[in-house]
Amino acid sequence: MSKRYKLKLWYPSLPEKWKIGDIFNFSKDCLCYFKEGDVRVQFATQPEVENNPTFWEEIKEPLLVTEDEYKVYNETDRLYAIVLGVFSVFRTSYLVSKSYLNDPKSIKYFYSEDAANKYVDQNKPIFSKRQLKEAVGAVTFYFSTEKFIEVNSFLKQLGYDKV
Repeated sequence: MSKRYKLKLWYPSLPEKWKIGDIFNFSKDCLCYFKEGDVRVQFATQPEVENNPTFWEEIKEPLLVTEDEYKVYNETDRLYAIVLGVFSVFRTSYLVSKSYLNDPKSIKYFYSEDAANKYVDQNKPIFSKRQLKEAVGAVTFYFSTEKFIEVNSFLKQLGYDKV
């Protein structure tokens, strides 16, 4: 992710069309900053932007936004993580868990332990295929043939195709 800055205070050596609040993106090609959406004709040098906090403000992008909407800016922030498939909550830092788990779909992060535990309670599978099969078999006579077909079809979509 490249650095981004916002112009806080205009000064005379800047182009007149640059306004306070404009966003500038860093270009590795020329080691300078271009106004977002501009045609890259006018630019500010890297030292000019990065060494003048009176005029320029770095825009910090979060590394991650947790499931409970906490913005992580520091890789050492302590979080609660859930590895999907295991569904157990463990405390970690973003940096540690990022290095072990490259697939973002395999882990969910939370800032609050309560939120992490609630997610596990609401999403952890608690019935086996055998238990579902027995339950469907036990209540078959309560459903009309049409309703049973709907339930059976739904279970097949979930991967329980031998009900």
